[in-house]
Amino acid sequence: MMDNEITTWKIKRLKEDRVEELEDYIAVESPINIYVNKRRFVTIFASPQLLKELAVGHLVAEGIINSIEDISQIDVRSNNVLVTLSSSNIDLEEFKLLKSITTECTSIDSYIETLKSMSNLRIGSKLYVKVDDIFKMIRKMSENSKIYRKTGGTHVAALFNKDAKLLYLAEDVGRHSAIDKVIGLALINGCDLTNSVLTSSGRITASMILKAARAGIPIVASISAPLNSGLIAAEKIGITLICFVRGKRMNIYTHPERILLD
Repeated sequence: MMDNEITTWKIKRLKEDRVEELEDYIAVESPINIYVNKRRFVTIFASPQLLKELAVGHLVAEGIINSIEDISQIDVRSNNVLVTLSSSNIDLEEFKLLKSITTECTSIDSYIETLKSMSNLRIGSKLYVKVDDIFKMIRKMSENSKIYRKTGGTHVAALFNKDAKLLYLAEDVGRHSAIDKVIGLALINGCDLTNSVLTSSGRITASMILKAARAGIPIVASISAPLNSGLIAAEKIGITLICFVRGKRMNIYTHPERILLD
């Protein structure tokens, strides 16, 4: 565990009738600047680790590039990530226009339809996963959330194969950035995500489903609740969304055919 992920703070803890003075562990959040072709593209407040993975995952998961092959060079300098794209034909202004258009949509439904028409997102995977393996994935994700266990201040995202083998895991103060990081980590290591399951500790929104779709991930499972935007996105795009995976219970909201119940 890197020192810059966690800091300490002197506190007074009240417990029953006692007052203790001690140092508490606190998760660190920092502004991370991502530069693309020498121009500052975005600043993300995130945990200051796995920064190269954050940049790669963010650019792919937000649809700015199609794959890691679109990147010719990437350097990390303190909290700045400098990305050079292999093609000068990628129009960053067009991406800003897309963000502007989608924020003007009048409903979640039209928001998803707009993104589908522009990005042609559709997951038609024939991946099947046993229900018991979904429980195993969530349990393994929780057991390996080292920063959360020490601070209580991070989200976690993980990628598994269909047999519940843990492939990659990332923690971050933000649930979106945790997903960006774990996707970037997998892509940097040459992993094919089309036969993987993404797990998360956070509430599932449309933007998180879109990240999974752009990476080709067919199944998303979370400990937490879905928002209606996440349900609409998953249903339309073709992603199996499972939430409230706790103990021996779960809710399968969309495309349940991929989950083997027997």
